[in-house]
Amino acid sequence: MNDPWVGKIIGGCRLERLIGKGGMGAVYLAHQIHLDREIAIKLLLLNKFVGADSLNIIKRFQREGLLAAQLNHPNAVQIYDAGEENNVYYIIMQYIEGENLDRIVRQQGVFSVPDCLHVIQEVSKVLMIAHQKGIIHRDIKPANLLMRKDKSVLVTDFGLAKPLNLEALSLPGDFIGTLGYMSPEQARGEQNINPQTDIYSLGATAFYLLTQRCPFEGKNPIEVIYKHTHLSGISIFDVCKDIPLTFGKLITKMMEPKRENRFASVEELLKAISVLEKQNLNTRPVLPTLGNASVTKGRVATQILSRIVLPGEEQLADYILKALHIEKIHRCNAMSCTQEWTKEQIINKEAIFFDNKVYCAECLWKIFIHSMAGRKIGFICKETFGDFWLGIKGTEEFIPGSPILYLHRFPLKREKKGWENMLKRIERGFNLASKIHSPALFRVAKYTESAEHNIAYVPIEYIPGLKLSYLIDLQKQEQKELSLAAKLALLRKLAHSLSVLHKNNVVHRNLTPSSIHIGFSGGVRIGNFSMAKSFESKEGTENYSIGFKDYYEDLAEEEKKIAPKDVITTNIHSVLGTLSYMAPEQTLGAYNVDGSSDIWSWGVVAFELLEGKKLFPLSGLIETAENIRKAELPKIEKNIPLSLQKIIFKTLEKKKENRPSASSLMQELDLVKL
Repeated sequence: MNDPWVGKIIGGCRLERLIGKGGMGAVYLAHQIHLDREIAIKLLLLNKFVGADSLNIIKRFQREGLLAAQLNHPNAVQIYDAGEENNVYYIIMQYIEGENLDRIVRQQGVFSVPDCLHVIQEVSKVLMIAHQKGIIHRDIKPANLLMRKDKSVLVTDFGLAKPLNLEALSLPGDFIGTLGYMSPEQARGEQNINPQTDIYSLGATAFYLLTQRCPFEGKNPIEVIYKHTHLSGISIFDVCKDIPLTFGKLITKMMEPKRENRFASVEELLKAISVLEKQNLNTRPVLPTLGNASVTKGRVATQILSRIVLPGEEQLADYILKALHIEKIHRCNAMSCTQEWTKEQIINKEAIFFDNKVYCAECLWKIFIHSMAGRKIGFICKETFGDFWLGIKGTEEFIPGSPILYLHRFPLKREKKGWENMLKRIERGFNLASKIHSPALFRVAKYTESAEHNIAYVPIEYIPGLKLSYLIDLQKQEQKELSLAAKLALLRKLAHSLSVLHKNNVVHRNLTPSSIHIGFSGGVRIGNFSMAKSFESKEGTENYSIGFKDYYEDLAEEEKKIAPKDVITTNIHSVLGTLSYMAPEQTLGAYNVDGSSDIWSWGVVAFELLEGKKLFPLSGLIETAENIRKAELPKIEKNIPLSLQKIIFKTLEKKKENRPSASSLMQELDLVKL
């Protein structure tokens, strides 16, 4: 369904896409026209409050902008403007490119103790300024805390904030806040809220970051409120084994049921944190089974987050940058341009890396001669069933500061039987991926068709870097191997990427070195979701399979000329994927595939990266498929730790039930010693 707000101009800002919805409104990414910059704009949706005192709601919304604007702090989202236009109330604020902590935990697992302590410290700095100005947030929770790529944390959503000297907009007995994180006094509906309320909520947030559960949970809101107001409190030590004693005591004190027993102020809390920072807290909580209170399915897979720099990750980034000759200063490759760019600016996407050269965005826009989807585009390479382009916004004139995108493009019509059904598969795969937001995967927008141009396309985020397939070739060209530590970091991050997909019940089905991207900063992402499917989909037994055999038979001769030779195009008609990386069950039919099939592909990629050769070299489609199903695995000949070899061969078990999950694979890789 089309969003009626997208494309409208409110407060001088053109709304581009929905970012999220909160308790009082919706937040959109927008372009502030007169300052030519990306911003976020929050709209008050009064229709959400049917029967409520709308005047009260408007006052609370306006108060959010007023209070948040007073907080000029690097850890607080900055407010630029607020107002009303045609009975639409809005707040214009700083756009933060990051994820909220709730989403990070759901997609990546619980936080390590040092990371959790870092969050408490970052948020406390903002709360200290707010409390000094007499402002209580009243709704500190993971969803209201944003983490950038540099791990800085920002506090947002002051929709429930209350100045101590302002009359209440709620009546005695009303409770304000989010049930899972509110203090006992909030749950009782008390009006004399003070800074210790925020301290409790921050402690409850830390509890969630370490356990992926709220301190008090229940079947309904009444049960949760009862637990908040009648139980003596839950100890972090009951849920996390081996948590450092001093850190556990810090969280316990933050969450004391009686506020007089909590830290008296955020300043006091920060002093306690400074003491803890000097201790060795480099541990991760171990979660026991708790019967009815146990962590639910899929909650905690690993305690090391992908955003933490792993040993070897910097070596990986350095290798790539040196191999591509990305040095300290680069001049734009356009003939008439003298603009120079630093390595950091290239990594941060201020300049564009295209065709192994560095360009200014405007210079490259002038060079491109093709256009589509409101952008000038330049060809990059052939991809599965289509091709890959770089797009820069603007067709008649260059639009400075607009996002740079990749565009995965497919012909809308082909003189091939079954192509329409193939497009349905491609659409489904990318639309599944578009719902997952994680730095472990390429962010993609929804599949779009343009009948006018006879194309379908998917917009994909631009990340400067290269494919793993190119890196493997680079090692041969440079005759210099990537360090084992860097390879291990790459494989660990790749396992994490799979865990994100699998937690969202999506199987990739075509994990190859060409679908794995390595950024210039050493980050690893999975892309090309044209064959992805949901675990629940009965592939091969539904109507999507109709025409699949016809398509491949008809396409065989022509497609072989332009597609990688090991992408199955004939003889085996009921499968999807690249043969050299297929799991045994995948060679028997697309409906046999689940997350364990991706784990096999991970093992094949790992073998190739470490050994420098394919697990089963392509000899013929049928023969290769037979080898994958029945042949004995080759030995690893290079000097690789035995523990790592065992992990790889475990992922290459012929029976898929014997392979580890992505989360278990991550944990095993964490224990490998080089």
